[in-house]
Amino acid sequence: MRAVKAVSPWPLGVSLHPRYLLGEEQWPDIGKGLVEIGVREVALMIYSSNPARVMDVATTILQRYPALGFFDRSKRRAAAFISRKPSKRGPSAFEERMEQVVKGLRLANFRGLIVQDWKFWQEMPQ
Repeated sequence: MRAVKAVSPWPLGVSLHPRYLLGEEQWPDIGKGLVEIGVREVALMIYSSNPARVMDVATTILQRYPALGFFDRSKRRAAAFISRKPSKRGPSAFEERMEQVVKGLRLANFRGLIVQDWKFWQEMPQ
């Protein structure tokens, strides 16, 4: 990433599984390095259909690295979960869950949510 940063005229961003920023024993914590080389944005791949779990993991990371801007890519999994519940779930339930996450992550370095797979959104029951 340092080599890319050295030659790129564009801001540098990266998508990461949260384990690389949580400092868990078996995974290297690369957050300090991302800050040092000037990464502007990190898309966290928090794949959970539970808004409380998404907020818990994201809050820990956002508070640990206030110099990094974060997007959450959890929408893909939430959409997959909702699409398997055709009788009661649909776009409105999906949007409610995502709104819970947005309202719950009121930290200055939270930049929003990313829909990773548009196909899941299109296939959701109406």
